[in-house]
Parts: sequence; C-alpha cells; structure tokens
Amino acid sequence: MPKIKKYWRCHRCGTTCPIKEGQTIHCSCGASSANPEAKQPTRKPVTMAACIHRGKVLRLEECLPCRGAVQMKIFACDLHGECSLATGSSVRCCVSCGDYLSERLPDSAAESSPVIGMNEQLALSLMKAPSDHRPGIWRGGVLQIWTTRTCDKSCFACTQGSNLAGKPGMITPEQFEQACISLWGYFGVVGMFGGNPASHPQFDVLCEIMRMHIPYEQRGLWCNNLMGKGAIARATFNPEVSNLNVHLDQNAYDEFLRDWPEAKPFGLHEDSRHSPPYVAMQDVVPDEADRWNLIAGCDINKNWSAMIGVFRGQLRAWFCEIAGAQSMLHQHEDFYPDTGVRVVPGWWKQKMPAFAGQARKHCHECGIPLKGRGSLAVGGTAEQVSRTHELVHRTKTKGREVQLVHLRSELGEPLDRVTDYVENARL
Repeated sequence: MPKIKKYWRCHRCGTTCPIKEGQTIHCSCGASSANPEAKQPTRKPVTMAACIHRGKVLRLEECLPCRGAVQMKIFACDLHGECSLATGSSVRCCVSCGDYLSERLPDSAAESSPVIGMNEQLALSLMKAPSDHRPGIWRGGVLQIWTTRTCDKSCFACTQGSNLAGKPGMITPEQFEQACISLWGYFGVVGMFGGNPASHPQFDVLCEIMRMHIPYEQRGLWCNNLMGKGAIARATFNPEVSNLNVHLDQNAYDEFLRDWPEAKPFGLHEDSRHSPPYVAMQDVVPDEADRWNLIAGCDINKNWSAMIGVFRGQLRAWFCEIAGAQSMLHQHEDFYPDTGVRVVPGWWKQKMPAFAGQARKHCHECGIPLKGRGSLAVGGTAEQVSRTHELVHRTKTKGREVQLVHLRSELGEPLDRVTDYVENARL
C-alpha cells in the first residue's frame, strides 16, 4: 500500500479525514484511500481548522464519512455549544463559521461535486441550524418572526403563500412577545416577517413589544408597503438590516422616502425572480440520495433564515422559513403533522439533529433546492406547483395560470443562487 499522509482528502467528493500511516479509509462516496488517484486530489487540500471559541474535548465521535474508522474529537465551544474539526462529524464543523484560524475552500468549490450515497445524517451535518453563523449576511444570521401571510401584493411564487387564497392568520401580541423573549441572546437580525407585517391590525403593538425585548441594532422589517405605518416603523426598526422591496410600486416607494427617510427601499425599477417553492422535490426527483444532495446545498438554508410562526393556534419554530410556511399552509389538513419545536427561551441554540424531523418532512416537499427558473414576482405569467401542494395552491388572483409540474425539466434552466432575487430578474 502507498504511504498515506496524515490527512487524506477524498479525490471524488473532497471529504477530509485524519488517517494513520498504513490505514485505509473508505469514504461514504465509495472511494478509498488505497486508490492511487487519492494521491492527486482534484482540489486544494484544506488545512485543518481550529475555532477560536473552542474549549476542552468533551467526547469522541465516529467520523461519518470514514464509517467509524476514525474517532473525531468533539470540543466545547463558547459560540456553537459544540464544534468539531471535520465536516464528517454530526456536529457543526468549526469552518462553517467565520471564526476559525486557518484556511478553507470557498463555498462554491466545496459544493461543486455531489456526494455519491448522500443520506440524511450526512446532509444534516452539512446544513445550518438557527444558531450557526451564515457568513456574508447581516450580523451572520437572520431569524424571522412571522406575523401574518396577508399582503397587499400577490407575488408569483411567494415563499409564504401570500399569493394564495384562504384565511391568512395573524400572530397575537402575546405570542409575539413570547417569540421575542425566546430569542434573548440571539446574535443575528430578528426580522418582523410576513406577508406584509404592516397589514397586521396590531402592528403598532407588535412594534412596541419588539422595542422592549430586541436591541435596535438587531431589529429588522421585511415590508413592501408601509400602509400609513411609517412613523412607528421608523421608531422601531434598523434600516440597515431591513428588507424593503416595493416590488415596482411607486406609491409605496414614495411613502418610504417621505415617512422613513433613513429607509433603503429597493425594487422600484427592477422586478425580482422567485424560484417555485411549492414544486416538491419528492414529486420530481425519485432518488432519495439525490434529494439529500440537493438539500445539503439549499440556498435558503445557507443564506437566509429560520422562523417562528403559529401552527393550529400554537407558537412553533422551524429551522427554515419555508418549512414553517408549508406547515401553516397545510395546518387545516387533519393528518398533517406538527413538526414545529416549542418556542421556549434558547430553542434556537439546538443543532440540526434536533430539527431532523423537520428536514425529513419539509425539505423533500420543497422546491428551493431544485433552483427552478421560476417567474418574475410581479411580471410573471404562471405559477408552478406539484402534486404534494396542489390542493392548497389556490391563487387569490382570479384567472392566474397554475402549471402542475411532473418533471424537473419543466422548471427550466436552473438558477445559480435562488436568493439573488433581483439579480436573477435580469436573466
């Protein structure tokens, strides 16, 4: 057998594992360190990282890609609770945050090759929990508090279903306060989310509650139209961390400039493009391993937010805003499961294994990882949905075309990154 280096990087999927001389590692993708190709990895080797928040060793854990051939050290971590030194661990690898001491591959390179034989456990180890930092977005993370899905717009492929008919629902002030209290200590942006939150009849009360519990620097508003609530919004929200897309509405844009001069509205002259979230992968991608590969690289999970919402009258939390939206849209179905976690102080500190049931249900029923080309939010021509969500997908705009998707090819040329909404509208 050829001499093996201390760290072996799989030539096929890029997984890095520690190795003793003379030992053979069998990667989960089917490759082996005994393969001569392993001596010339196709990608640059990664220096093993060390999180600056890392503390003492808590325990040893089997490395998943090595199938138990190597024991990984799991460390106490002041920021993450626990962290490891390799992506093969079931806990978050410290290179997933920005606070590490050594070099890493760019995200695009790390995600360029699908893992053959991907499964739920491996996918969860690559996904981001609400407590994980997301480099490149506001304050390293966003967590939304849903207020309503009612909205004065009816954008094509709205993730929250504000384009759909039916009773939209509202959070109560008591529930909103409980949600805010549960996020004490959260590091990122706490967003008031909809729909359009300004359409909530108790918007001013919700704002007062948010000012009591969330620091100004962290208070964000997701809003397309102030609807006469400019003064209260200005007193409550930090414009630097607010998402104010007016969706081509001149009157809404003018109101932002007049009543909240510090606000940064956008979208007056450019539409947005929404990939269809309700084309369920399970309806168009038959192979489960292929779906887990797509889920592990989901743009919403990597770049956007978790969410607190209301399911059957009870406050619940989900690791993903679309998981929450799915639950609330289907909550009137008798046998639809309650997948949300209880909203108690610190719920957001849990790692992805605590949200495994949500991923198992909602990720396979989501279309975002498919990166479908979708429609322009305002100037679109048709909605796309698949069988899983067909019954709840009744548009509130009469006569709007709805296409029932049976094949992945019907989604068109995939987008590069779904969350580049305005940039994708230029395609």
